[in-house]
Amino acid sequence: MKKVICLYALSFSLLLFFSFPLYAQDALYEKDNAFSFEASYIGDDINNFSGGIHTGTSYLGMANLRLRFDTQSSGLWNGGQFYVNAANIHGSSPSSELLGDMQVASNIDAGNHTYIQEFWFKQALGKFELTAGLQDLNVEFANSEYGGLFMNSSFGILPVISTNVSAPIFPLTTLGITAKWNISPKVSWLGAVYDGSPTDFDYNPYNIKWRLASGDGILAISELQYNANIKSLPGTYKVGIYSHNHVIENSLDENVTDSLENNIVGLYAYADQRVWEQIIKVLACLPS
Repeated sequence: MKKVICLYALSFSLLLFFSFPLYAQDALYEKDNAFSFEASYIGDDINNFSGGIHTGTSYLGMANLRLRFDTQSSGLWNGGQFYVNAANIHGSSPSSELLGDMQVASNIDAGNHTYIQEFWFKQALGKFELTAGLQDLNVEFANSEYGGLFMNSSFGILPVISTNVSAPIFPLTTLGITAKWNISPKVSWLGAVYDGSPTDFDYNPYNIKWRLASGDGILAISELQYNANIKSLPGTYKVGIYSHNHVIENSLDENVTDSLENNIVGLYAYADQRVWEQIIKVLACLPS
């Protein structure tokens, strides 16, 4: 009887998803050693049944190889960490080919590329952390813990940032410096400065050729985080401000180049709060 209940519950849960995301992940860790390695793969199968550009099916995937080196475990010094994240994204683009939506239906929709997504060094000093190198802004800033449960990019970084400024977010990242101050167990402050214009894949296909041109400007961002605990239920509240400036080159004539300085300032806020929690024997399959 229990197997029948499990089968029906599993079948019902599959029917809740119209796009049938395929996910496979395999990770290998060596926690006791200085080096740790992780490999993962995510696949999305998107089906458009009606509307949009035209109906059809689209598949896209992303593979990642991540390597960490811990200086404390190696016996060199305390608090240091090197990290590299290599990525391969492939497949078709359901948003441009099938749907025509603005924020893309899948948060791994970014063309076909093999490149370095992150490559940085972090040093912890008591309550302070300093990170320098090739970074993804959305790892530390403007992210939602519970929003990560959804595949659609609308639940990722806010479009007020992703569609208005050249932010170093997936897939294009850039050089930057991030500082974090853990003021207390509940309160943290983060600040970062990044290159204002990530170098595109046409010039930098593997994201290892970084340009720091004078016209790129800078993207500065600051965020205050508060970890709440309401009736024993965890929550995180964030408020941030960012400023982006760079020079836009307008050339109407090959002999005349006009420059326009572009400045953008914005605010954002996130609230993640668990409002209900109950321990349930999932799908009635767990032993008593």
